Amino acid sequence: MVEFSKRQIPEEVRISFINRVKKLPWVVGVYDTVDSEDDGPCLLTVISAPPFDSFFRNLVYNAEAEVLRGTDFPMAFRLINTRELKEGSDITSGERIYPA
Repeated sequence: MVEFSKRQIPEEVRISFINRVKKLPWVVGVYDTVDSEDDGPCLLTVISAPPFDSFFRNLVYNAEAEVLRGTDFPMAFRLINTRELKEGSDITSGERIYPA
């Protein structure tokens, strides 16, 4: 039996999400990682957008919701805006899957 934290997000789920967010020019990366809250599989989206502007986040959240409606795979999503972080913050973890 594979532990929950070691489960891979299905390739079709990853591709479905990437196909939705790659059209958004403020998305600078997507990482397949482990969720910090429950140690489960997670897709981390990194954006570079005006700080604290919900417009840019909401379009990514919509893509997340669409993907979740199409799968029963238990996973999480996280989003980080690089322009809301202190300079030099390390935000990358996991495998970068977009851009490849």
